[in-house]
Amino acid sequence: MTDISVVIPCYRSAQTLPTLVERLLAVLSTAASQSEVVLVVDGSVDDTWEVAQELVERRDAVRAVLLARNYGQHNAPVAGIRCASYGIVTMGDDLIAFSWATTKIGTVRVGMQACSPRPR
Repeated sequence: MTDISVVIPCYRSAQTLPTLVERLLAVLSTAASQSEVVLVVDGSVDDTWEVAQELVERRDAVRAVLLARNYGQHNAPVAGIRCASYGIVTMGDDLIAFSWATTKIGTVRVGMQACSPRPR
């Protein structure tokens, strides 16, 4: 097993974030020796930051970064990667299909720097 940081850019994710994080943590507990989920709140205008803070308080393996404004799809992952502690898996964004997140994360190979789902 390897150590994994999952970086998730978040925008308007207050409703979906808790479920995504819980599912990821469940999979990571079996797929990695050590793991963390890094939530990068990209200037979201809803309660995403508050939800992210609650998840950080409840789970040791969750970290959160708040960007001052919406910097977009390229800068948010970079901010999360800079804060990551382990080998990195970046998720395209917080709206990624739960099934991908829960089935593919366990197939990450040692040495892989990033993975992302391919559109069908």
